[in-house]
Amino acid sequence: MDKNNPIMKTKSDLWTSPNARFFRYLKMIEKTGLPKEICILGCSDGNYVLPAARRGFLVTAVDIDEVAIEGGYAKIGNKKIMVEGLKNRIKKHNLQVPVEVIKGNFMDLLSDKTFSGVFSSGLMHYSQNNEYGIEKMINKMKSLVSVGGILLIEHIVKENTDGYSRYISPGDLNRFFGQDWFIKSHKTKKYYEAPNPRNPNYHNIIWARLYAIRKAKND
Repeated sequence: MDKNNPIMKTKSDLWTSPNARFFRYLKMIEKTGLPKEICILGCSDGNYVLPAARRGFLVTAVDIDEVAIEGGYAKIGNKKIMVEGLKNRIKKHNLQVPVEVIKGNFMDLLSDKTFSGVFSSGLMHYSQNNEYGIEKMINKMKSLVSVGGILLIEHIVKENTDGYSRYISPGDLNRFFGQDWFIKSHKTKKYYEAPNPRNPNYHNIIWARLYAIRKAKND
C-alpha cells in the first residue's frame, strides 16, 4: 500500500474509493474556468468529499445520515463497524481548503446557492426520498448548477437486490433536461460491487452516469 497515495489517505469506512471517472469529472469542472466549487449530495463519510478537497475544490457536502456525518456504529450485513464520520475525518486530514458539511435532506436545503459542479451517486434510490418524484429531485439538482457548470448523476439501472425504491432507465432521466441543458454523456456499465451500506453482499450492479452542462439562456 502506498501511504502517500491521496486516495488511500482518505479511504472511506463505508464505501470504496472513487474511480478514475470521478477525477476526470473534476478535471472537466476545472476546464470550464468557473470557480472550483462542488456540491456533493449524499456525501456519506466522504469517499468523494476528501479527494475533491485535497485537489483544491471548495466542497459543500450534504447527507441525511447522522453516523456518516458525526461518526458511530453502522451495520453492514450482520456486522457492525465503527465509522469515523466525515467531520472527524476532515479534522484529521488538515485540508487546506474549507469543507462545509450539512446534515439534512438535500431537497430542503441550499435554495440560494449554485455550484460549478453538482454530484450525486445513487441518491435517488433510497427510501428516504420516496415522497419525492424523480422529476422533483432532478429539478432540485439542476437548480444548484451554475451556468456553464456540470451536473453528474450516477444512478442504478439494475441490481440483484430489492433494497431500492426505484430504478431509472437512461431514457427516463434524459427527458427531464430541456433546451437549457446539454447532455454530454449518458452511459451504462456493469460492475461486480463489494459489500456496502446499500447491499451487504458482493453483487452485480449496472450503473449509469449522466453528465449534463447548464447552458446560458441565449445559447
